[in-house]
Amino acid sequence: MPSIRHLLLGCSALALLVVPLPVVAQAGAFGNSVVIDGESLLIGEPNNTFRPGLVYVYDKRGGSWTESALLQAPDAQRADGFGALLSLSGNSLFVANRGGAVHEYERAGGSWSYARMVTDDESAGLDPRCDFNGYCGVDYGVSLASFGDWVLVGHAHVSTDRTRLRPRQRRATDEVPDEPAGEVIAFRRQPNGSWREQQRFESPDAAMADGFGAALGVVGERLLVGAPGAAGAGDIDGAGRV
Repeated sequence: MPSIRHLLLGCSALALLVVPLPVVAQAGAFGNSVVIDGESLLIGEPNNTFRPGLVYVYDKRGGSWTESALLQAPDAQRADGFGALLSLSGNSLFVANRGGAVHEYERAGGSWSYARMVTDDESAGLDPRCDFNGYCGVDYGVSLASFGDWVLVGHAHVSTDRTRLRPRQRRATDEVPDEPAGEVIAFRRQPNGSWREQQRFESPDAAMADGFGAALGVVGERLLVGAPGAAGAGDIDGAGRV
């Protein structure tokens, strides 16, 4: 029969096994979006099951990285998707929420503070996958790019329903879903610091379910826009275009 001492040792060992993991590792979405800016590193963790999404700010000091700030949405809610997308322009950090809202944070004297909302549009979600970063049952399509006095938000509107068929796969009796071609919305900073929608644009040869705006990239004075569902060379359905 085990002694009291053996039972206590067993309980101690069990206690060691149930010690929780560090909070930075509790969600698989840690590192979903990363921005490197000189001696600063910003990391998004959008899909926290038990708390709101977060953006971690690390600064390099003495050859190592040290956490210096933790950012949340001004109206933070559990599993709100905050931090899914990050874009940095100068001292302005833009952070996207689930649903399409984009918030601006400003850096001054090495500290970050909430500035204002760029847009609270809720016409799109974030990701068609139903895993650590996914929100099933919504459309995805929020992409983000910023430079100077401009913020560009892509709304690709790609369906999460894997059973939906592309045009060439449909029969005459198939129900045709409403899948917009996608668009990009350009916001411009006003003299008072606020943001105003300046322009909306889509592919010149837009077609249903193109996914135009699924990814954005700024190179100099050019904006590159991904359309993963668009027909490619030789009119290959769904080959994708930029």
